[in-house]
Amino acid sequence: MSGLRGRRLPVAWLSGRTCRALAFGAGALVAALLLLLAAAGPAAGQFAATEEIIEKPSKEGEGRKLDASGLTTGFALLVGATRSVDRAEVGGGEVVVNAGRVPLNGVDWLSFREHEQGLLEFETFAAIKLRTEDDILLGDLPVPAGNVSPGFAGLYSLWLHLDEDGRWTLIVNHEPDIWGTMHDPARDLGRTPLEYSTSEDAKPRLTIEIEAPEGDGPGTLKLSWGGHRWRTTVAAAG
Repeated sequence: MSGLRGRRLPVAWLSGRTCRALAFGAGALVAALLLLLAAAGPAAGQFAATEEIIEKPSKEGEGRKLDASGLTTGFALLVGATRSVDRAEVGGGEVVVNAGRVPLNGVDWLSFREHEQGLLEFETFAAIKLRTEDDILLGDLPVPAGNVSPGFAGLYSLWLHLDEDGRWTLIVNHEPDIWGTMHDPARDLGRTPLEYSTSEDAKPRLTIEIEAPEGDGPGTLKLSWGGHRWRTTVAAAG
């Protein structure tokens, strides 16, 4: 090792496995710091904007501030910092989709650039998550509420798939809270075609947008990453 002193190592000296480990380690460190901030509860919450604050007493009688979704405002700050979240009213309830803010300079982006066919996975982020309070249609696929427990919102994960003919489809899976490499096809609800396009307006991170239906027309679910765009319709079922 003494022969390496005073010499710069070429970038190629780092293996792909090492680069992935370093990137994942850095991401984990950021997430850990944000979790510590979230654990601070009310103290962290003073920095997080929320339209509605709910006081919930703890076992010790000390109040903890929750936002309208039931999260501590500190944890809501964590979600906002690491996930792209959008929501819209569809039919008789709210539809919420959130995805990791996957950057353009990480392992997942490099894997996507080399992706030619099959399921698109995220090594350093959890899977895209869908929550729907009412039965909806994603494209031509019925997505019911209550899949986890009757009478409650439907919870799913969403996956992008590229077939051998270059066509993208959206896969809806019954497992909502899993890592971006843990897709189980046996738990798939189904799939629906996606419209794919490119744009000169590059998004620096993966983002989610939902447009609510207007009049008799459907709404739109759109995913953007760099100059890539995927979209499908979203509407009330029935």
